[in-house]
Amino acid sequence: MTSQQKGEVAQLKVQVRAVEKGFIVARPTVDCRYDLIIDTGKKLLRAQVKYADGKSSHAAGAVLLGLRRWAGNDSSRWRVYTGMEVDLLLVYVAKVNKVVALSPSDFSGRSSLCLRYTPPKIKQPSVRLVDDFVW
Repeated sequence: MTSQQKGEVAQLKVQVRAVEKGFIVARPTVDCRYDLIIDTGKKLLRAQVKYADGKSSHAAGAVLLGLRRWAGNDSSRWRVYTGMEVDLLLVYVAKVNKVVALSPSDFSGRSSLCLRYTPPKIKQPSVRLVDDFVW
């Protein structure tokens, strides 16, 4: 599957889950930092959607999620997502067929995240277990 196809799969999985939760989903009509607008009935949330299937280089039972993107034009720099641009990061973890939701405190300013779908063998306080963030 191409990156574009993975992105479409992730968006469709997120949209289905949003409808199951009783939310309304809209897509922006112009290119912007978020992929979807989620209307919860109380709030509009700007959501960035990701497909996670990259194996972590240092851990079995985990996927590495890249969060930086080329800034475009001639600026020759990478950009990361911030809470000023995106309210919610929704990640489809293909290995376990689950959608997880991460708040800006989890992703803002970070270039990558490691999401574990199996518990670590040793206690690690900074581990993000997929089951703790299921949306």
